[in-house]
Amino acid sequence: MKFLWKLAILAGISMVVSPAIAQELPLAGAQVRDGLSGNTVEGVQGGVNWKQYFNPSGATTYVSGGRASPGRWSVRDDTHCSQWPPSENWDCYALTGEGDRMTFVPEAGGASWPVRVIPGKRL
Repeated sequence: MKFLWKLAILAGISMVVSPAIAQELPLAGAQVRDGLSGNTVEGVQGGVNWKQYFNPSGATTYVSGGRASPGRWSVRDDTHCSQWPPSENWDCYALTGEGDRMTFVPEAGGASWPVRVIPGKRL
């Protein structure tokens, strides 16, 4: 009987604590800029680890599989946009975040990319 009582208490605690667990919220333009500018993000795509540094100048460097690709980035309204030469197209993403976690959500649809933000340039 004591076991069932403890189990009921634990279930009740988990129901109270669950809503308090941090959940990513949509980020506004200033939050996107502040979260990315001068920092590195790291993630995994297709089983491959990658990192990207966001220079405050608007330059960005994406590194995956030992190869670096230079590009440009900006914040437009509440979205992060990036451009990767030789293409002149800009792809834009809404971002959600909480703490050192962010998720890039493509405006055009498709898979989202969860990342961890690392302060500074860490390629």
